[in-house]
Amino acid sequence: MERGETAPDFEAVDFDGRQVKLSDFKGKPLLLNFWATWCPPCLKELPEFQRFFDEHGEDVNIVAINLTTSERSALHVKNFVLENKLAFPVYLDEDGLAAQAYLVRYIPTSYFLDENLKIIEVHVGPLTYEQIKEKFGL
Repeated sequence: MERGETAPDFEAVDFDGRQVKLSDFKGKPLLLNFWATWCPPCLKELPEFQRFFDEHGEDVNIVAINLTTSERSALHVKNFVLENKLAFPVYLDEDGLAAQAYLVRYIPTSYFLDENLKIIEVHVGPLTYEQIKEKFGL
């Protein structure tokens, strides 16, 4: 996927089984992140996401897509999110189709999207708070 392309739409579910689509988040810049609980670099960046969400969550969406097909269970992911007090939205890619649509090969992989869901940048590897701020021009 190239800069300027519209990000592919996909469906994922929240912990209550409600479906969401990426297109539901149109209107604000968005950080789309693919991650797993067993991934050390993912664990490193999650507190950075939380800090960014606490400070800028009204201006920018964070959508964290868990690669649920690689996890023990959806319940395990839910417990992980609760234990780590992650308040930003986490959704489950239970069938792996979202990761497939984004050609995710390594995690964490993050996509920075504009308010029209066009790709600004793709970042493979963990992000810091400062990097996230810089990529959104905050």
